[in-house]
Amino acid sequence: MTSTAPKPASGIEEIEPYEYASSIPLSLWSRKPLLKLDCNEATYPPSPLVKRKLIEFIENAPLNWYPDTGAQDLKLAVSRYVEHPPEFISIFNGCDHALETLCRTYLKKGDEVVIFAPTYDNFRVFAESAGGSVIPIYARTPFETNVRGIEKVFRPQTKIVYLANPTNPTGVTYNPEEILHVLKAAASALVIVDEAYYEFWGETSLSLIRDHPNLVVTRSFSKAFALAGLRCGYLVSRPENIRVIEKVRNGKNVNVLAQVAASAALEDIDFIRARIQELHQAKRWFVKKMTQRGMPVIDTPANFVLMKVPDPDGVHKALESHQVLVRNRNTLPQLSGYLRITIGTSSEMERLLSTFQTILSPRLPQETSRPLQDFPYSSIEP
Repeated sequence: MTSTAPKPASGIEEIEPYEYASSIPLSLWSRKPLLKLDCNEATYPPSPLVKRKLIEFIENAPLNWYPDTGAQDLKLAVSRYVEHPPEFISIFNGCDHALETLCRTYLKKGDEVVIFAPTYDNFRVFAESAGGSVIPIYARTPFETNVRGIEKVFRPQTKIVYLANPTNPTGVTYNPEEILHVLKAAASALVIVDEAYYEFWGETSLSLIRDHPNLVVTRSFSKAFALAGLRCGYLVSRPENIRVIEKVRNGKNVNVLAQVAASAALEDIDFIRARIQELHQAKRWFVKKMTQRGMPVIDTPANFVLMKVPDPDGVHKALESHQVLVRNRNTLPQLSGYLRITIGTSSEMERLLSTFQTILSPRLPQETSRPLQDFPYSSIEP
């Protein structure tokens, strides 16, 4: 009998895959002069304490053992950081792992998932692969909120509501009153507030958890803490929710190096706060310079901006030819013409500005004196 390839579960073949940004092979990690501003990673290294703790652990600890599946030391460190008891916390192999586990825990085929869009598209894949049907809510523009739209789509079969705060890629934020509105309007659904960029903004929904059993807040060590390569994240919710989620979560996924690094990063929170202050300063400088040159830039409270350009595909290709990587968001609904740019150090943003001036012809003016569509391109080759 001739063997055949097995068929995937129902609905998997129909899923539109998530489009990743660049993925650099480890063998090319030191390639210069690459300027990687496409994944909202930190462009600065982790705290020096993280490196010291990792070296100490690698030299003295048994890497042949499985990691602590409860991530007890890290959970205590997170507990102090978020000011909630450990029983409110679950540790994951990145925020993505937390989001995927929530979908696996709460969704079955036919359940509906409401997302405030445009937003982080990988969550859609997690929801659809668990059998959920995703219903997006759009505002009049991508830079506004529309929490009232939930009344039009919420139904008994709605099991999850996903809201990123701040939102990637638009930087939209939701105030406490808007979060409360969603929690009450979707009282019978799990409401996920994704706070991957919390450290840059400083506002949180954690204070709502004790009074709202349908709320889960997810966080990441990949952004402000500069640990994207080690993969670590966590969620905070009521203990009764944590007990259910822990049944599905695989604790062995949170490797020992991630646990050591994340704990050390929380020990040196002053280092992170100083880097964030420098990042915001570089962002303000870049936004001002590009605005003066007639390029519309959407500032955000996170570590990225959106910039509208003519011929975004051409600009994206031109930047790549100069070893500069940004994220082309042109194909997303409501974001035609936009590139998303991670904010790096001051010197990195100076290089980016210089690159823009190189690929745009004629040279960008010093003030906004001509409409954007009047800036033609020269060759997009270097």
